[in-house]
Parts: sequence; structure tokens; C-alpha cells
Amino acid sequence: MIDAFDFDPTGNPLQNGPWIELAYNALLSVKAGPDVTYSDLTVEPGLADRWETPDGATYTFHLHPGVQFQDLPPVNGRSLTSTDVKWSLEYQSRSGQFRDSHLPPSLNDSMYSGIEQVETPDANTAVVHFSQPFVPFPQHMALERNGILAHEVFDRDGDFTSALVGTGSWQLDSGASQHGARWVMQRNQRYFRSGLPHIDRFNCLVLPDSATNLAAFQTRQIDLLDKKFVTPSSVAQIRKENPAAVDWPFTDTSGGLIYENVRRPPLSDVRIRKAIALSLDRDAFIQTFSAGHGDWAVAGGAPSLFTQDEVRGMVKYDPAQARQLLAQAGFPNGLDLELTYPGKARGELYVSTIQLAQAQLRSTGIRVTLKEQDVAAFSKTERSGDFQLVYEAKPQVGDIDAYIYYNWYSKSLGNFGGVADPKLDALLEQQRRDVDPGKRHQTLRDAVQYITDNAYYTAFFYGQGHYFWQPYLKNFAPNVAHQGAPIYESWIDK
Repeated sequence: MIDAFDFDPTGNPLQNGPWIELAYNALLSVKAGPDVTYSDLTVEPGLADRWETPDGATYTFHLHPGVQFQDLPPVNGRSLTSTDVKWSLEYQSRSGQFRDSHLPPSLNDSMYSGIEQVETPDANTAVVHFSQPFVPFPQHMALERNGILAHEVFDRDGDFTSALVGTGSWQLDSGASQHGARWVMQRNQRYFRSGLPHIDRFNCLVLPDSATNLAAFQTRQIDLLDKKFVTPSSVAQIRKENPAAVDWPFTDTSGGLIYENVRRPPLSDVRIRKAIALSLDRDAFIQTFSAGHGDWAVAGGAPSLFTQDEVRGMVKYDPAQARQLLAQAGFPNGLDLELTYPGKARGELYVSTIQLAQAQLRSTGIRVTLKEQDVAAFSKTERSGDFQLVYEAKPQVGDIDAYIYYNWYSKSLGNFGGVADPKLDALLEQQRRDVDPGKRHQTLRDAVQYITDNAYYTAFFYGQGHYFWQPYLKNFAPNVAHQGAPIYESWIDK
């Protein structure tokens, strides 16, 4: 696994998601397990047993009675109430009591846009009011990155960066954990789901490269081999050397997205951005990284939003046209750009992907220099916009709004490249208000078409990924909405 460096769900929820998910619960959850497909987004109860909305702008959550926080300082196992929900949603969204605070912006704030107030009519009921309908809100509340927090940690530390205390099925064993080597999670004895989790201890080893992870899996030092460390060439090797291992192929939506910084030249010129998109041979990426299994991706889209015929009509591979656009933009002899990346922290597949993109771009005269940073510095670089190009391979999790609004809305902190287009903003706002599923689907298609026409960022492909786990890990399967391993209902049977 990747080393943790920030446990605050509002700070770096993508990089630190595996630990956040183990320790926290959100109001709702996404069903996972061997009877659920990887891309299935079935919402089920979390801390709330049930919920309802009369108009799409008001959501009432009824909490499970008797939930307690983990018995760790400074919270020490106290009971959870609706007041904690109100406090957490205001902290996550920087609204209410945190509206004018000096806290760093929350990377989750786009999942709460338009929130007006949270009422707590009794200890087990929370009512969330928005200024207008917010259709994807329940799906957002099913992501553990939107977990319910204990205010005592903030009262003591001023944030949640170093402390991990929630209501989740696992709690951090800080004495057994060592930064850069391992993170140890142990069973939460106070977990509100009776009899869960089944596993007493979860050792998360920090093994940053594919070769080390593969060797550890083959020698059974680790039980689960994450998709980030499974290369196309290693799939056959694992199957041969460990034929009893469970092989879980899935459609991977983390095929890649290049953020072009559109705030300043040369990437403020749409011709340059279109030249980048035209330079990428997506079939080569699918063949290289997915053994020929996969589909082309379109920026802002999801696998079900367009047919492949439609996608191939929207984005093309045309190096000659790319060179023409470069010349028209004033770069007949080519263009030098810099792509910032976090080394091998995201796995070797990540690095290999940007290296192939670098080679393809070079063939059309776009010379890209790779600038390596450590993962914490890279995160700051993305947020500050102090780059020309960055690449992210994060999957599309939850409702598509969590992807398209987060990455392209002008005021979203995830809009790293600085797209600020009023017409696009209007479409992204409208899809949140469209209560009718058919109308919302069309609004989303219109938004993606507009993103493509203006070359606002460049998507790569949806490939076939693989998870592997040892046969004695039972009742387990990954799910796209879970950044970590959803093992709370799994067990070991050796």
C-alpha cells in the first residue's frame, strides 16, 4: 500500500482513502462483496438506517441507535448523536460555524455545494437543507471520505491530520504502526454492526513498487495485491506461480486524465490542448496496459454515458492534425512542456503510463519533461496550480457528479487546471438539479460534449484491471466506490 501522510478526510482523501475508510463511517455506504459487481453503486445504510427526501433539496437521515466512537483518546468511546452529523457536515463543507474559519479549503466541499443548514430535531435525526435540489447527495454521503468525525480531535489538534478516531470497524494501533513501513489496524470492539468485523488485525505494509508487492504476494507475505501493483505482464506470472489465487478482473475507470493548466499560455490556447489530445494513441495504451481489453475514454464522461462509436467520433488519434494545430498556434518547430508527477508513489503503472504519453507526444513535436516530486509536495502543486501538466489515474467513484463537477466546475478545488467557463458551469449546476433521470443524463452528455469540444483536459482509456487475493480470504470483493479494501464482512479461512 501507499504510505499515509494525512488522515484528515478534507485534506487528501484520495491518497489516504484506504485508512480513512477503515476508521470512519459515513451516513450511508455502497454495498460491496462477491455478489456485487465492481461498478455497482447500490447505496445501503451506514450510520443512518434510513433516509428520505421530499423534494431533492431536503434530506432526513435517521441514525442507527447506540453507535459509539472508538475507545481512543480524546474521544474515548462516547456515543454518536445527530450533533456529530451537523458538526461533521459543516466541517466537511466549511459551512455553518466553519464558514469564515481560517482552515485550509476542503477537498470534499463540492459534494456539499448549496448546503444551507443542518437541523437536529432529536439525537438520532439530522435534516440537511440545500438551497435547491441536489440529486447526487445520497451517493456522495455513501463515500467514507465523507465520514462522521469527532469534534474532540479538532478541539485538541485543530485538524484531523495526525489522529484517526472514528466509528468504523477498524481502529489505528499507533504503537504497532511505523511511518514508511506499516500501518496496523485492529478490530474496533465497539463497532455498531454486531459480530463485525470478522478479522482481528489488518497489517498494511508500505511496499511502493510492483516487484516488491508481487514477490510478497507470491510468498504469501501479503494476502491482497492491489490493482496499482498488477502489471499486464505480471497477470500471467501470478496465475502460473499461484494458481489458487483469486483473480478479479474488472473495468478500470482510472485509465488517466491529463490536467492542462489553462490559466496561462501556452495551454490557454485550445489549439495546443487539442494537439495533445490528438497525439495520444489510445489503442496503444489499451494494448500496452490492458492486454488489448478496454475502451477509449472521454474527459468528463463515464463508461455508460456514451457508446464507443460515439466516443471515437468525439476524440481521435491524428498526429498530422496535431502538428498542424501546433504550427497554427505559433509552434511550427514543436513545443516544450513540463509534467509534474509523484514518482512511484502511485505505482509503476502510473509512471509507465506517463512515459508512454511522453513518447507519443514527442512524435508530434510536443516535448514533455517529467518533473518528479514527493507525494505531499505533488499534492500541494496540484492545489496551487503551479504546473503546466499533471496526470491523475484516480478512478471515477460514486455518482458521476463526484467526477465531473469536482474536476471541471470553476470553483471546485479539484479543478486543478483552472477551467473557468460560465457555459460549462451552468451545465454542471443543472445536472445536479435535474430530478428526472432522463433529463439529467442528457445534461451530462451535453456537458461532456462541451468539455471535449474545448479540450478541457485529456482522458486516456478504460482498461481491464486485476486484483488478486489469496484463496483463504473469504467473502471479499473490491468495489469502485471503496478506495481501500472493503473487508469489514470478510474473514480468513486457512
